[in-house]
Amino acid sequence: MNTKDTKGNHILLCLAGLLLLLSLGGSLAARQLPGFANLYSHSVYRLSARIFYTLDGWLPFSLSELLLYLLLLSLLLLCFRLYRPLSEDAHADREEKRRARRRLARRYAERLLFLLSLLFFLYTFHCGINYYRDSFSIEAGIQPRSYSAAELRTLCGQLAEELSEEEAFSSSEAADFAFLRSAGKEGQRAMSRLGTRYPRLRLHYPYPKPLLLSRILSVQQLTGIYSPFTVEANYNREMPRYSIPFTICHELSHLAGYMQEEEANFIAFLACRSSEDPYFRYSASLSAFVYAGNELAKADPKSYHTLYQTLPASVRQEFSREQEFWDHYASAVSDAADRLNDHYLKANGQSAGTKSYGQVVDLLLWYYLDAEEGK
Repeated sequence: MNTKDTKGNHILLCLAGLLLLLSLGGSLAARQLPGFANLYSHSVYRLSARIFYTLDGWLPFSLSELLLYLLLLSLLLLCFRLYRPLSEDAHADREEKRRARRRLARRYAERLLFLLSLLFFLYTFHCGINYYRDSFSIEAGIQPRSYSAAELRTLCGQLAEELSEEEAFSSSEAADFAFLRSAGKEGQRAMSRLGTRYPRLRLHYPYPKPLLLSRILSVQQLTGIYSPFTVEANYNREMPRYSIPFTICHELSHLAGYMQEEEANFIAFLACRSSEDPYFRYSASLSAFVYAGNELAKADPKSYHTLYQTLPASVRQEFSREQEFWDHYASAVSDAADRLNDHYLKANGQSAGTKSYGQVVDLLLWYYLDAEEGK
C-alpha cells in the first residue's frame, strides 16, 4: 500500500470517527435534553431535508432503491477482488498472497466503516432525532383519552355509514402508471392542503415514489418505507389500490418529521379525508375502518361481525382481496421483518412496537366523538 493510499484511508477513518461522534451526540441530546429535538426538527431538519429532496425529488424513481442495488453489486465485486490476490499469480509466494489479501481487506474495511458511519449519521439527523420531538397531538391540541367499547362501536358505525354513502370504486385491477402518477401528485396536494390548517405540516412535499421492485416490500408485508438516507417517501405499488393514497400520505408524514406510527397514520387520514379526490377520501374511510374494526373485533366480536355484514359488497370485496394479497406473502421472512420492525420501534421510544400503528384508533375516536361534538 503506497503512502497516498495510507493517507487517504487515515482521512476516511477520521471522518468516520467524526460522523459517529456527531451521530451519538445528536441521539443523546435528543433523548436527554428537553426541547432539543423540537428545536432541531423545526429548524435544521427542515432545511436539510429540503436540500436533499430538492436534489433527488425530480427523479421519477427511488434513488434509495437504486443505491441499494448498487451497494449489493459493490459487495459482490468486493468479494471478487478479495479472492483475486490469491489466484491471479500462481508463481507468487503464498505468504505474499496472504499479505496482499490482508492489505486489500483492510482498505475495504476502512471504506465500509466510513460508509456505515455516514449512513448512521444520515439516519440520526433525518429520522432518529425526530422520534423525540413533541407529538402531533401536542402540537395540534389533541387530547386523546380512554374510550369505552360502546364509543368504539359508535366510531365503527359512523365509518360504516360513510363507506355506504361514498362513491363505490372497483379496485380489483392492479395500479397502473397513470394511477400511480395521479395518486402521487394528489398526495403532494393533500399534504400541502393540510399544512394550511396545521402550520408544522406546512412545507413543500416531494413526489412520493413507488419502488420498481416492490416485491421487496411485499415479502416483508410492508406498505411503504421512508428513506432517511435520501429523504424519500417510498411505497409498495403492488399492494391493493385503496391502500396506496393512505400509504403515500403516511410516508410523507414521516418526511415531515413525524415518526410516531400512529400519528403518521392519523395525519394520513386527515390528508386523505380533506382531499378533493373522492378516491383519497375513500382510502381514508377504508383504512380508518380497518384499524377501528380490528380493535372492535377484539373488544366485541359479535358487534363487529354484525356491523361488517352491513358494509357494501364492494367494500367487503376490497377487504377480501387485501387479505388474500397479504396472506400470499405470509412467510418466515415476513415474520422476521415484523419482529425486526417491532424491535426497531421499541428502540426508538415506541413502547408498543408494531402495535403502535393501531393506536391511531385513539386519535380517530377523538376526531369523530370529541372534535365533532365541539364543532
